[in-house]
Amino acid sequence: ETEEPVSETEEPVSETEEPVSETEEPVSETEEPVSETEEPVSETEEPVSETEEPVSETEEPVSETEEPVSETEEPVSETDNVVEPDTEPEPDTDVEPSDPVVPVGDYYATWQIGNASAYQGSTGIKIPVSVEGDAPDLTLNSFKFGIDIQDGPTYTGFTWGTAYNLMSELSNETAPLRFAGTAAAGTGVEAANGSSVIYLTFDIPETLDPGRYAISFNEDNHVEAIRVDTAVVNINEINGYIDVLPAGVTVDTVEYQYNVVGKSKFYFAHDTRAFDMNDLLSMATLKRREIRSDGSMSDWTIANSIEGLEFKLKDDTMTNPKAVYDATILPTVKDDDTTRNAYFRRTLEFTLTDANAPEGTAIKFVDADGNETAAVTGNVYIGVKGDTSLSGIVNAYDASIVLKYAADAGAGLNSTLLDLSEVPADERTDTPDELEAFVYFLSDVDQESEDNGQYDSLGNYIGDVTYLNAADASFILVYAAQAGAGLEPDWYEILPEPLPKYTKAIGRANGGVNDKN
Repeated sequence: ETEEPVSETEEPVSETEEPVSETEEPVSETEEPVSETEEPVSETEEPVSETEEPVSETEEPVSETEEPVSETEEPVSETDNVVEPDTEPEPDTDVEPSDPVVPVGDYYATWQIGNASAYQGSTGIKIPVSVEGDAPDLTLNSFKFGIDIQDGPTYTGFTWGTAYNLMSELSNETAPLRFAGTAAAGTGVEAANGSSVIYLTFDIPETLDPGRYAISFNEDNHVEAIRVDTAVVNINEINGYIDVLPAGVTVDTVEYQYNVVGKSKFYFAHDTRAFDMNDLLSMATLKRREIRSDGSMSDWTIANSIEGLEFKLKDDTMTNPKAVYDATILPTVKDDDTTRNAYFRRTLEFTLTDANAPEGTAIKFVDADGNETAAVTGNVYIGVKGDTSLSGIVNAYDASIVLKYAADAGAGLNSTLLDLSEVPADERTDTPDELEAFVYFLSDVDQESEDNGQYDSLGNYIGDVTYLNAADASFILVYAAQAGAGLEPDWYEILPEPLPKYTKAIGRANGGVNDKN
């Protein structure tokens, strides 16, 4: 289209005069708009691309080319390197689980492929793919990811875990090995911290050489997690493996870490349901590793949802929140509303048995430095629903505190529910923020938010629309009026539908109507 195709020197700084000077005239490709295919010396293989100028030194420029599949030049080849990450039958003993830098972003979570020990001929080895993070980052509308398995162990199938099994659509493919889930439009499913998305199952051939065999997230199908608001969650992927142990090597000790990270669990004083260790364990991440007779050990892996673990509270008097509150706090409550700090708080210790460990294996809990420690929960709080002042009684004073808080919040002022002057010194210096969140939980009678109004008890974001407000105060006044009239008020009956999570569960446990939403 030009008379002299070699006349690029006619323009002193033509992009081909000095190929390394592609940045000298970054917009020079528009100088001769009709010549975008003229330059056969372009480094791109497809001169018809609008990226004639070899600005990118890659074969496929990162500019907005007409072929947006630049990352996958041959999109149909996605199976080329899936499921066969390593075709050598011998184990790669140097394989370590990846531990990438935690991504920077507003939302992030960890997805980890677990690890396990096995022997030649072992069958039914389960490897979980687990999630770790805060509720907002684990509440998803959809997810998808792929898995690579190093040659050696025989993959026999999978089962869905409890993390996202309630999504309306779950799917998987075998070639390549991929998994996906989608909830209904505009909704999300919250995974419990430490829960498993899937369990991969393997058999170990009798003739397989001892060593470490990698199980990893596929490079072309990394974890993609989408929240209800369509925000993408940044994922820290940690790969896993199966260690096939030599004959004679045994697991001597199994160590656990339970990282509470300042989290707590709130309960209502009228809750007659038994304490559920799953609720308590979801407050933090349980991690597990094995120490073997030859001195080797596995890496720490998320263990909250490993099958075969049984947890029990050491204190067998801790049966349910109502029983504990009635025995410890209720006797101290005065009818004149002068009682303060009428709530229960304690850190609970628990025990664990591990059916995966051979009989006689030592089970220890250790801290981050490897020192043996007690297995404890976070702080467990029990208080009266609607009792903002922590007096043990629900009355108009509680409603007035809520109204003032709502007015200050509506005016853009900083406000708190808790009057620290009425809190003992040890409580003020210990966990005032946690105590404030607990008081908010008691006061937010129609949403039962456990994080100062950012998310409701179902994990739905409410921070910008439904913070503690006059509606809560009005429900508190209704409850107080019924109590003052000598009635036995019931939150299950007072609150409108849809009921918040805990009120609904408690009401049904106490014989409430099952069709009440």
